[in-house]
Amino acid sequence: MTELVIPDKEEATVLEASRYQPDQPGVSAYSRRLQPQPLVALPPADTRLTGNGIGDYPMQTTPPHPSPPETHRLRHWIANWIGANWLWHAKFLSGPETSATQTRRPGPRVPAALLKPAFPSLTDAAGPPTIEFDIEIDSHGAREDRVLTVPHTGHGLFGPPRPEMRFTNLSTSSPLRDPENTGALAIFVFRPGPGTDSPKCRIWICRDPVETDVADELIGPVEPGFPAPWGPA
Repeated sequence: MTELVIPDKEEATVLEASRYQPDQPGVSAYSRRLQPQPLVALPPADTRLTGNGIGDYPMQTTPPHPSPPETHRLRHWIANWIGANWLWHAKFLSGPETSATQTRRPGPRVPAALLKPAFPSLTDAAGPPTIEFDIEIDSHGAREDRVLTVPHTGHGLFGPPRPEMRFTNLSTSSPLRDPENTGALAIFVFRPGPGTDSPKCRIWICRDPVETDVADELIGPVEPGFPAPWGPA
């Protein structure tokens, strides 16, 4: 049986002095085993290890969490325009309105009654004429000049047909004609009165579900096929 030899105090002092010189004479294999191993640098806390071997630390930085969507512009827009007693109307854009169904007559439709306070000519006995005005699509930073509205007969899910006005003369790149905006909530506000200040109409097209939720919170819920009532707010 092998006898275990424990170094005395003097030998321990020698071992301490030679701990980083394992090949120095007088240092036993036992003492070399007792020497501390070099420290291995650990990866930062915000990184993820992807290596497979011991001491293998190729690191991949964890991507930052996305910031919450910014909705302050929409909140300010609603407070600024609907709160200013502009005439407003909210609806979900349908496929025929955005050209998603390749209709021959694309363009959003709004109730003719909504436009009467903004365009007195609609009350003429001769019938609703074509109206020309400029619009700003503030959600997308787009402007459309000399947009036309023409009479249109709307068909809702329930009830008789209703008189509407359809936007036309829109550019092919207009967000109002973008099939990607099919099903998006759109808010239309019209400057009341007979003035000619431009733009006569401002529009916000909600770009994601978060903006839709904010709009529902501020103006009330809107259901597909059931446009929101209009007013001043």
